[in-house]
Amino acid sequence: PIWRAPIVAAQETLNLIVLIFATIGGFLVTLFTTGKAQEAAGVGPVGIWFIFETATKLGFIYIVQLTALISVNLAVLNILPFPALDGGRLVFLVIEAIRRKRVTPRIEGIVHMIGFAILIGIMLLITFRDIMRAG
Repeated sequence: PIWRAPIVAAQETLNLIVLIFATIGGFLVTLFTTGKAQEAAGVGPVGIWFIFETATKLGFIYIVQLTALISVNLAVLNILPFPALDGGRLVFLVIEAIRRKRVTPRIEGIVHMIGFAILIGIMLLITFRDIMRAG
């Protein structure tokens, strides 16, 4: 029945969130125990394009599911406590609440700039890896 759709959607979204956190956790454990990033750790825009291309051949529902997966994935990644992401900003808000004193905007800006540079570097590496896999 149609009235169950929001319930099923919420359950599926929660399942995706759990899967994403498990994947991130597995990646970090492997990275810190072996020093090597897994080959299947993630894909960038190029990899997503190839996955999307496959989804278009499978049918409309696969495109919708892939779009939902990407959307939830971006939301989860954005709340991670990493500088330059919303989760990084939340960390500063918690620090300010504990200290009852504002973090100097200059210091916060530098931390976020470094985090942003690291994120761009990771994105470039993942995109390069995607291109090498595709070629």
